[in-house]
Amino acid sequence: MRPGLAVAAMASAAVVAGCSTTATSTTSVTAKGRTLAIYLSGPPAGSHDLAARQVFEAEQLACSQSAQLYHGSAFSLRCVSVQRGELSANARAAIQNTSSIAYVGEIEPGASEQTVGITNALDLLQVSPTDTAVELTHSVSAVPGSPGRYYESPGAYGRTFARIAPTSSQEAAAQVTFMKSLGVRSLAIGNDASDYGRTIAQAVRREASGEGIAGAGSPASADAGFYGGTSATAAAAFVKTLGAGAKVFLPSALYGSATGLGRSSGVYVAMPGVPRSASERNFERAFRARFGVQPLHAAVFGYVAVAAVMHVLQEAGRKANDRSVVVRDFHRLNGLASAVGALSIDKAGDSSLGPSAFVFSEVRRGQLGLVVPRR
Repeated sequence: MRPGLAVAAMASAAVVAGCSTTATSTTSVTAKGRTLAIYLSGPPAGSHDLAARQVFEAEQLACSQSAQLYHGSAFSLRCVSVQRGELSANARAAIQNTSSIAYVGEIEPGASEQTVGITNALDLLQVSPTDTAVELTHSVSAVPGSPGRYYESPGAYGRTFARIAPTSSQEAAAQVTFMKSLGVRSLAIGNDASDYGRTIAQAVRREASGEGIAGAGSPASADAGFYGGTSATAAAAFVKTLGAGAKVFLPSALYGSATGLGRSSGVYVAMPGVPRSASERNFERAFRARFGVQPLHAAVFGYVAVAAVMHVLQEAGRKANDRSVVVRDFHRLNGLASAVGALSIDKAGDSSLGPSAFVFSEVRRGQLGLVVPRR
């Protein structure tokens, strides 16, 4: 979809039932004009991350379809795709446009910490399709001051961030369940010292202990290793410390790097994914028709992120230009029918999807092949 493509939106006024937000805005920011803008933050132009590119393409697909879904609107709507060199530049482009009403944000887990504060400063809803980092919405001991440290104006606007994919704590539960299914008994854990890396590593350690998987005395003696983080270079260095026969488990943040760790097998990586429903199959057909390829499991989360924003704007009617209303109503989504199933968003900004909304792939001769979707 070309940036600036205008689509119809918003119909009758209504309120979406559900949870209350964590804080009530003490002031209100109104988007200017009769044409409101949804910004889509994509990976830098030329990125080789296939999963991120497909999530972004799915967002664009949802925008291009919206003209067929919504008519008789109080406002018109346009989607603006931004792919600057820095993610912070994407977010700044959104807040500098006074007609902005939502920012469909970062795709890579842990990346939203670069932009949540920017959009929060002007009460702009930010929805990530696939950033699982739990520290963005909950206090975790691995990141002192979380989640408040990421928000610039929480006193004025409360929490303005939400996500579609489950959190990294739920991914940790899925990881450990998958490890047990492969017979792992001892586990070495490393991380890249980032907020995201420390948090998911800590969550995996806790889940593993609870499931009877012992901490390894040394990486070389472990049945398996888990690496938390976003750095492919650091992950490769960690893998070298493991024994030759040890299995390697990686979080969704390293999906695009899993084939570059120097092993031809025994490397497993997570990705957000759900059982294929009729709605998801409809999405896949539309994606294939538009882009000519079968989408990866994560792509549908981009599609749903835009569709959920569109739904909230439609329901807001004549108040769809009020950023506080849009933030509030997104955090009150309850049982929205979507391509990932019935979707609710809680007051923290987390979705109702849980550990079963992950699938796992294995590196096989330099390629990733789906192993077992976790149900």
